[in-house]
Amino acid sequence: MRCSKILATSAVIAATTLTASSALAEGCWSRTYTKAHLHKHPNQQVVSMKLEFKDKIFNGHAGLLSIRLRNGKRYHASISCDTAKGGVSKCGVDCDGGLFQVAHRASDGAVLLRPGGSLAFSECGGEPDSFYSMPKDKEHAAFRLFAC
Repeated sequence: MRCSKILATSAVIAATTLTASSALAEGCWSRTYTKAHLHKHPNQQVVSMKLEFKDKIFNGHAGLLSIRLRNGKRYHASISCDTAKGGVSKCGVDCDGGLFQVAHRASDGAVLLRPGGSLAFSECGGEPDSFYSMPKDKEHAAFRLFAC
């Protein structure tokens, strides 16, 4: 009896990990923050965010990260992420835009995007106003995104 419980638990953990890895490999998550949320967080500059994985690559997946700020400006960045390990993918932003992690939340299907030490959006040598660096503060430490 004990052995069957251990096997059943192991099967659930493996299925959850596989589901998280598969879910992160392809998909779309986004969020537009409500006026009430932004009122409670006046220093949060991100009004909306969209994370979209489009293509499989050698050891992970590639996609696009888009944001819109309070001032109305929009920024997009090409990204590449490793295959999720334990439901977490490590991602890099093209043109030396920094790093972030994406954790899949199996309980509600959402993902939690956590910027690393720096996260920047640029057009790889574009105009100076095409650059935005995410602030390093508690208002920009994590973003909960939901399936599109």
